Amino acid sequence: VGVSRQGYIKSVSNRAYEANNLKEYSLKDGDTIAYLHKINTADKLLVFTAKGKYVFIPTHLIKDSKWKDIGNHINDFAAIEPSDYVVDAISVNDFKLNMYLISVSEKGKVKRTKISDYEVARYSKALVGMSLEAGDKLKSVRITNGQSTVVIISSVGKAVKYSETQIPLQGAKSKGVKGMSLPSDITISNMVTGNENDVIGLISQRGGAKRVKISSVFPASRTTQGKQLY
Repeated sequence: VGVSRQGYIKSVSNRAYEANNLKEYSLKDGDTIAYLHKINTADKLLVFTAKGKYVFIPTHLIKDSKWKDIGNHINDFAAIEPSDYVVDAISVNDFKLNMYLISVSEKGKVKRTKISDYEVARYSKALVGMSLEAGDKLKSVRITNGQSTVVIISSVGKAVKYSETQIPLQGAKSKGVKGMSLPSDITISNMVTGNENDVIGLISQRGGAKRVKISSVFPASRTTQGKQLY
């Protein structure tokens, strides 16, 4: 299943995925891929937008498409505002599992919510995934097992690292807490979750790349600007 920033969603067969080149994945002009993963047709797809909304989509409802099709727009499942766009998507097979979603905003707010809080019986409209302050945007969403390490990286390459247990549990509609202290002109670039032995990849806007073990990232509290990582 692929989801683009502008909200176009398509389901393709594994055969089509393996037989085609990613460069030939059809997108509208100016659009980019936000999510592309192999998932089960019994999964539910949670599609998150910059304005803190999410759309709940049973995967079997996504129509099969050809690799070069644009796909269906997210508004076919639940309407989002014209100025809104997709930032992330998460597939969930079982909402009863002891799993969590961690969300971070551009201005450094972070929250942790039980995955069960995002399950709904009625999904004909976009729902609140994170309440945001004026001018803020949802930046990234990750699924965790309750014991993950969180690394949040700012636009100037600084990072904070701490256990997800340091983020208080809140409901889906909550605003979250401070996840990183930011000067007014700095924003969050991304967030990754994993364990200390995992390796994360960092890519700059100019195309520079480096790999870093999570264990080598210096621990820092949620109230600091973090340490230089890139």
